[in-house]
Amino acid sequence: MAMTVGFVVNNVMVVRIWSDKVGPAVLLLAAFGSLGNIFGPLLAVPFVSHEDSTDSFSHLVFWPFVILAILFIANAINLSLQHVVGPRGHLCYVSASTITVDMEEDFKESKRASQLLWLVVPGMGLVDFFVRASDSIPAYLLPSIGIESRLNMVASQSNLVLALYDVSRTISKLLASLLLKRVSVLICVPMCLVMTSIWALFLYLWGLTSVPAYFMIVIIMGMFTGPTATLLVVWCNEYITVDGYAMSVWQVAENVGILSSVLVGGIVFDVYGSLLVLLVNFIAGLIGCIAFLILQFAISTNCRSARHRHQILE
Repeated sequence: MAMTVGFVVNNVMVVRIWSDKVGPAVLLLAAFGSLGNIFGPLLAVPFVSHEDSTDSFSHLVFWPFVILAILFIANAINLSLQHVVGPRGHLCYVSASTITVDMEEDFKESKRASQLLWLVVPGMGLVDFFVRASDSIPAYLLPSIGIESRLNMVASQSNLVLALYDVSRTISKLLASLLLKRVSVLICVPMCLVMTSIWALFLYLWGLTSVPAYFMIVIIMGMFTGPTATLLVVWCNEYITVDGYAMSVWQVAENVGILSSVLVGGIVFDVYGSLLVLLVNFIAGLIGCIAFLILQFAISTNCRSARHRHQILE
């Protein structure tokens, strides 16, 4: 619960402080989160390893929990300071006294766009559910698929695949944070969704033909699955103001998608094997892609109708 609350609050603070640079800021935050996921488990290795000990239990095992508690306390202090300082304490925050006429028009337009709240946030949550499912199935099952499939990979190779997949996802978030300065998020999101589905199909058709093909497809696929979920938040910010409600819906969709994909993927893997679980992964990505395209079409149609009614009233 503490991690989830802290994650939501951190993202909301970033959106409020860097309101004009939401995309790069949120993706950079997600990239640092991915770095934590990569290096966090490595911190515990020296304390839980007991290869040179005759005892089956390491007496230093409590130290990772001490480190975790220190990190939680540091994050709590940081959030408390951010609450005391507030968004107005940051130089990049736009105060009410500095709002120009053009910015007032943009604000009015954003208020009109906020009427899409009923459509944008639930739709974003639905799409993110399938996005996270198509990302979590490889993230959790790649080592098992490599070992149990006809590839017959050894444990070290399968763990390397997972590590490279995580690194690929992290790098993709950093690249996306830079790319958003030049390319609209309205282009980045569908591109990532489509490419995720395409490479998931490649993984299903040719991923199990050889170990090099498995490595290559997984790494490339990670470049598109990595930033997609965070890009959905940035996309959502194009139509409404991302607040605690939007972030909470996004986080719930993330967690439910992870839980569902792990359960369904694990059951399919145990019962039907590696090939069918890759097909489930492709179907999840394809549903997410189609759902987003339908959602984007509905929002675009709604926006055009709203602008047409506004012009008639003027």
